[in-house]
Amino acid sequence: GSKTHAVKGKDKNAFGLYDMSGNVLEWVYDWKGNYQSGAQTDPLGPNSGSYRVVRGGGWYGNAKNCRLADRAGATPGDRYSGWGFRLARTVPIEKCENGECLVPKGSFTMGSPASELGRESNETEHKVTITRDFYMSQTEVTQGQWKAAGFANPSMFPSCGDDCPVE
Repeated sequence: GSKTHAVKGKDKNAFGLYDMSGNVLEWVYDWKGNYQSGAQTDPLGPNSGSYRVVRGGGWYGNAKNCRLADRAGATPGDRYSGWGFRLARTVPIEKCENGECLVPKGSFTMGSPASELGRESNETEHKVTITRDFYMSQTEVTQGQWKAAGFANPSMFPSCGDDCPVE
């Protein structure tokens, strides 16, 4: 659609996570920098920087920006109605429980194939290995969850409702 929607509005992926593309770009802990070349194990972004990564396939972009490999940078205090975030942790749970899902350790290809339309030069495909399981919330953090935690709703689009992402 042409706006941010309530969570679980898109199909879940193989890990049980909803809205990984098509709703909002998601804040990532990493500072913005180029991918390292070659295979990597448990990669971390740069130690510092001016911009944090927002990535994922938000609704408001053109086809190039809707790809999961697309990354942008924003200063940590920036807000935009097309951005959200989700929580991740390493404490064990079952596969999907209480709104969190297991993302098992393993290897995958990061980046984009050279033939992909809109691919940036710094999106070179490379193998990444994650050596520890982690757990990610099934959805973006919602405005309702934010308020239930005792915080004032900072959203730029509160009329979207408690089931919409908080940015």
